[in-house]
Amino acid sequence: MKIAAPLTVLVSLLAILAFGTSSASAATAWWHLDAVAAPSNLPPGGSGKVIVSASDLGDAEVDGANVPVKLIDKLPSNLTATSASGKAGIFSSRGALECEVPSPHLVECIFEGRLPPYERLEAEIAVSVGSGAVAPNEISVRRSRVRQRQIHEQRVRHRRCRQLRTAAIG
Repeated sequence: MKIAAPLTVLVSLLAILAFGTSSASAATAWWHLDAVAAPSNLPPGGSGKVIVSASDLGDAEVDGANVPVKLIDKLPSNLTATSASGKAGIFSSRGALECEVPSPHLVECIFEGRLPPYERLEAEIAVSVGSGAVAPNEISVRRSRVRQRQIHEQRVRHRRCRQLRTAAIG
């Protein structure tokens, strides 16, 4: 009798450890977002590029075929997007992103393929640079699903990126 109680507790703990942690260890995507300027100091009155990326550092493949992935960049007021293009995967191995510039300070790129863990989505945005200091841009990744004429968006991750710099012209 004295052995049965500790044995029951031990078997219960092993069952909880074996079957109770399945939801905590479910594979998911985890996005790391970044932005860089090219050249690193954007010249006021000139032009340059902003390259934004979303890397899946999680342990699950992202299935954009079923639920498209949208990479969004909100540019600061003194940067105006003139065009954008994007690619997915290592050396564009996962195809191109469909990018559009719906407003001068907003770029949206859609990915509708499969992206394995530790690969990334990247958008290259051509910009014209206005005067004044450049504020941080905002990058986000969203998953969109169309159902019964309604679009449901789940915000996956959002990050204010480091401030892009402008060069002083003397």
